Amino acid sequence: MNKLGVGLMGSDVHVSGYIKAFTACPDAELIGVADDEEQIAQDLCRQGQMKYATTDYQQLLDDADIQIILVCTPDLFHAEHAIAALRAGKHDGGRYRKLPKIGANGGRNRTHVHGESIHAI
Repeated sequence: MNKLGVGLMGSDVHVSGYIKAFTACPDAELIGVADDEEQIAQDLCRQGQMKYATTDYQQLLDDADIQIILVCTPDLFHAEHAIAALRAGKHDGGRYRKLPKIGANGGRNRTHVHGESIHAI
């Protein structure tokens, strides 16, 4: 069985745990990492023994060796990056399979609207 290629987008507080988990998974291979800060991307690349680090997340989306994108960017950008990954044919790691309908009195809020956008892809 071929390993699934994984790309990390961003560097939230959980990213080191994700690196450790994917490194231990025999069916996955960490391929690349993208972060706005080049030094952070390089550090994470070394930590996960990945092939490359970049400041342009589009490189992860264009990489045919990557099937899974794990979105580790600030919450403000999660939906934008997850939608971009899904549109590029990547799996988002399951984080957006079921988004809660959060809001006062069942109202539609930003999270719910983004969830509908993601489910439409």
